[in-house]
Amino acid sequence: MRQMSAGQIKFFTPDELSSAAFSTHTLSLRLFVDVVCKSISLEVYFIGIQPGQTMLGKGLSAEVEGAVGVVAGILEEGIRGA
Repeated sequence: MRQMSAGQIKFFTPDELSSAAFSTHTLSLRLFVDVVCKSISLEVYFIGIQPGQTMLGKGLSAEVEGAVGVVAGILEEGIRGA
């Protein structure tokens, strides 16, 4: 698998998620989507942004802030066009 750069944006479907949970106290996103989609007919997509760092107390890197702006613009255009 190719290493992603900080701020890189990825759009993906639930099928691309692992169903593994990281804790016995949490539900994996994949399992959550599977359960919801059995009750409601909808399409689900995820947007991920590769972090520059993950240390507690640190702010977003410039790359991630830029990517957030890009994603916000895409969502805004989609909402306005809907």
